[in-house]
Amino acid sequence: MTFSQLDAPSYHSAETILSCASALIVQIGYGAMSMRCLARQMGLQAGSLYYHFENKAAVLEQVVENVIGRRCDAWRQAKPKRATPLGLLERFVHFHVRYQFAFGAEEKSVLTEMRHLASERQAALAKEIAAYVDEVAGIVAKCRAKSADTEDVRITAASLIALLDGARQLRTSDAVRSDAHLVQVMYKLSLQLLNLHPLTAVSLATSSSAIATKTLARPVQRGSPVQDPFCAPSEVQCSITGTQDKKDKPHRPL
Repeated sequence: MTFSQLDAPSYHSAETILSCASALIVQIGYGAMSMRCLARQMGLQAGSLYYHFENKAAVLEQVVENVIGRRCDAWRQAKPKRATPLGLLERFVHFHVRYQFAFGAEEKSVLTEMRHLASERQAALAKEIAAYVDEVAGIVAKCRAKSADTEDVRITAASLIALLDGARQLRTSDAVRSDAHLVQVMYKLSLQLLNLHPLTAVSLATSSSAIATKTLARPVQRGSPVQDPFCAPSEVQCSITGTQDKKDKPHRPL
């Protein structure tokens, strides 16, 4: 190994390499990506990568771990500290759908390549994925206060995530007027999945929480339009570090 190869890592951090590797996996797939190809993409000697990673599989494992961890960390930042069960569900739906708009394509491509890793490494990463499901299961449990079936709660949580993952494919549908409209639709579908009928939803929203009490006590001005309590707000600010949501598509008639 030459001196230049040993010196190169000081100019390229492991995170930079992983970012480039993730982009290549999305573009050409893990099978077509080699360490030499990755190094060439970054303008490095192939040997430079081995300063940070033992082999190609080690790169993939770290890319997958980063993708999984980024989503869970982003939700924990966006998660409201005080909210009713219904408010927490609404916030999660907004977050997950917007997150899918920003990172869904990369996430799908990278997680699909997990099959190339050794079974024990796949099992370890599956536990990290389960941490996000646990977060959602907590929301489901709060919305289903009378249910004590833990297994049913986890299945419902996984189903909710799968439902919201589909928002990215629906984004180009002619029936979707804007991103905000799609978020509203996904929120209503989430209520149906959790079997939250209107009366149940109102009961959750008007629980003993001080937030709900203040909201309901707020006077409504005469002539003001009445907002549907089961529709999500038209806009939401998601706490996703390092990305900006794509602007809503212009409205067009159905």
